[in-house]
Amino acid sequence: AGHPVVCFSASNLMAVAKKFREAGLDEIHGLVIAADNDISVDHAERRFKSDAVYKAISAARETEAQVAFFGISRSPGYDARDLLVTEGPQAVRRYIERARSPDEVEAAMAHILERRLHTPRAVLEPSL
Repeated sequence: AGHPVVCFSASNLMAVAKKFREAGLDEIHGLVIAADNDISVDHAERRFKSDAVYKAISAARETEAQVAFFGISRSPGYDARDLLVTEGPQAVRRYIERARSPDEVEAAMAHILERRLHTPRAVLEPSL
């Protein structure tokens, strides 16, 4: 099923993905980068608060990997560990198997940003 990789920060994601590729660990199963669902929007700046998904996209392009991405199917900040805890290892496997190309994830991010910028904050963040 591939080699699990954990990066606790998107800042080292590119380096780790490159090392896996250089070591040939992608030859049988390929590489899939599971991006945290960092889709919270900074309305004043008109951008996402985090660039973690964009770093996953860049690393995937550089290493010919796919990106597993929740998008609007899960709340902002949700990640593969959350999925493992709430739904178990088979759910994580299905999530990884549905990985998409970096271009598809980038297009999804553009759509999500546009949608979130035009949705009232009280709807996105009910606690306000």
